[in-house]
Amino acid sequence: MNENRYIKLKKDGVLEEEIQVIKLLEKDVENPIYIKNIQNHRITSISMNECGISQISSKIKNLRNLEYLFISEPKLKKIPDTIEHLTKLNQLRINKSLIQELPISLKNLTNLKEIGIARSRLKNFPNQICRIKGLEAISLSGNQITSLPQCIRQLTQLKGLIMDNNKLKKLPDSICQLKNLRTLSLKNNQLEELPKDIGNLMMGHKIELGNNKLHSLPDSFKHLGELLSIKLNDNLFEEVPPVLEEMKIFSLDLSGNPIKTFPKEIGNISLIDEKGLYMVQEDKI
Repeated sequence: MNENRYIKLKKDGVLEEEIQVIKLLEKDVENPIYIKNIQNHRITSISMNECGISQISSKIKNLRNLEYLFISEPKLKKIPDTIEHLTKLNQLRINKSLIQELPISLKNLTNLKEIGIARSRLKNFPNQICRIKGLEAISLSGNQITSLPQCIRQLTQLKGLIMDNNKLKKLPDSICQLKNLRTLSLKNNQLEELPKDIGNLMMGHKIELGNNKLHSLPDSFKHLGELLSIKLNDNLFEEVPPVLEEMKIFSLDLSGNPIKTFPKEIGNISLIDEKGLYMVQEDKI
């Protein structure tokens, strides 16, 4: 990289120790790392977006004030164990990588609120993140995960769980204990059924279950919440699930199911597209 870049960082007051870390991270890369934010002479936010990085130096541990870390590196296979030293990290987002597993030490990032590992090669849900009790959002879309662990019940502060485009076949009963969950997205998986107590979730925003293998909904589904956006498209429903009649819904997508005739109304929502799209009318909100 251009040495003038590091000279400028020094003029901006960035500590020499942190400049040396950036130098290490940028060794033999194609594009520079984007330093998004500096506070009190310390780097708090960086983005590695297709810089050509295949390995992250263990010295990243010296960016001790890092709060946000974004990585999109198609050649990257591993995150160093020393990431545990980034104790102020609030958001960790990895997109498009060759990563198959995360370091066990990740469990020590107790200030982490959001974690996203998308379009990578995870085959198993990283159980160590169940130890991060303050997590509010998890996004693991575009991997090869086949199941969720029972320990997910420990994430009592979780508000969003997004696991689209995986290979999930079943959800653990323990997911029903996530009382603060507001968004659940499990599109493009292989789910054949939902836990019978799914209604315990009391969803507050949306639930997306499109492109699975669902053919029925448990009775507790009606307790998920009011004015939800529900997507059940491209499943195996042969008729409109009766439980939907008992709900107050904002929008509903039943398109792509083998339902021969869609009723004009389902509870408080009206058919707006013959393919199976429904929307609440203003006088019914």
